[in-house]
Amino acid sequence: MQTTVATLMFVTSAVLLACIVINYAVVIFEQTLETENSPQIDRIRNLENMVLNQTDNLINEIELLNQTDTIPAE
Repeated sequence: MQTTVATLMFVTSAVLLACIVINYAVVIFEQTLETENSPQIDRIRNLENMVLNQTDNLINEIELLNQTDTIPAE
């Protein structure tokens, strides 16, 4: 159980770090080309938000499972 939680936390942190890097790259791209409303950039941001929402849902489900999974004392 602990290895599963550790693995999921690692995946979550990797996804969050990737989203931060992508967001930074998009901002630099917008500033370099001086564009504010590009359909491709909007699509990248939508994909990023979808990934973050799925990660949040996964974290909430794991926390719920951790609260309900208790080992009975013998």
